[in-house]
Amino acid sequence: KRSPIEDFGMPFPSSSLGHLYRIVPVKDRHSLTITWQLPPQTDWKAKPADYISHLLGHESGGSILSALKAKSWVNACSAGLGSGGHENASSHALFSFTLVLSEEGVSNWIEIVSSVYIYIGMVRYHCQSPDGLPPYIYDELKSVQEMAYRYHDEPSPDELVEDIAEATTCAYLPPERLLDGNSLLQQFNGEAIKDLLDKYFTPTNSRIDLLSSSFGQESDFHDTMENVSLSSMAATSATCCAGNHFSRETAGEPLREPNFGTRYWCHAISDAVLSSWENLREARPAPHKSLLGLPPLNPYIPTKFDLKPLPEDDPHSHPLVHCSLKICIQAGRKQNWYPATVVRHCRRSSSVLLSFEDEDEKWHRIDDDHSLDAIKPGFKG
Repeated sequence: KRSPIEDFGMPFPSSSLGHLYRIVPVKDRHSLTITWQLPPQTDWKAKPADYISHLLGHESGGSILSALKAKSWVNACSAGLGSGGHENASSHALFSFTLVLSEEGVSNWIEIVSSVYIYIGMVRYHCQSPDGLPPYIYDELKSVQEMAYRYHDEPSPDELVEDIAEATTCAYLPPERLLDGNSLLQQFNGEAIKDLLDKYFTPTNSRIDLLSSSFGQESDFHDTMENVSLSSMAATSATCCAGNHFSRETAGEPLREPNFGTRYWCHAISDAVLSSWENLREARPAPHKSLLGLPPLNPYIPTKFDLKPLPEDDPHSHPLVHCSLKICIQAGRKQNWYPATVVRHCRRSSSVLLSFEDEDEKWHRIDDDHSLDAIKPGFKG
């Protein structure tokens, strides 16, 4: 049965798209977030949004982060779909690209967004080329996700039940893939990646949040706009215009978010800027001066997980190490049994170092006819 929420549509009203929101933060920080609204992401085998987030968020040479770090505008970045229900739902998905800025980066936010759309245009160019995107990018992403799933910490029983319960809400997942369907890549789908980039990663299908303490602190403002309605907010935002330079004196009093009281200014991004970004995202190679390119082959992703044999002189290479035992020592005609603990093993001499109750330690040779396979629980010898 189809859920009514699937027909809800995209979450952002058209009046908020193509707008810049300058936000006053609680702490001293600077960041820029571009959020694109996408249709619900139900292709659990290919996960095209994960592939795009891998490209936008990588940090090696040729990445957006590397190019903008060279200009001292950006310090870190992250990209992808959120895990919350409002970000990845049955009706829509929200893809966010967040960059942590320097103070200089705040005043160059238009150029920063321009670099993002140049990179998107470059990826679109490779999607449309006869050779397509390099296969190693998908192979690396698949390997990393498999490693993360295979070697992740074992969850507690209540966490596992919660994960399974959340997975059952994903109607597109078959029952046998509830545990790994949302974690692993199963196949590459270049057409799905191209479709998302062509139709949804556009300037007019996004909103930009520019959060900076350079806009002021909470103590700098007076509670003069406690009761601003949503209609008056829209009317106020329509009279403003976004640009690189911002002045509180000319911008006027900020608006107040009705639930948390966050202060912000809403500016319509000019048609000229939106048009320039639309031109930059056209499918073409990135210009050399942009310092942008696809991620190079990563030689540090492991592919072999077989255990290596222990070296011959490894002190822990015998199953008796750390075991308690009793050893028979002949004293004349009398045999005495003494408790001891095996603390080391030497494969070369086939002997073990025993620690006795009086803290004395002695090496004892293992009988030749006692192979490693013969030493099991209940062994006597």
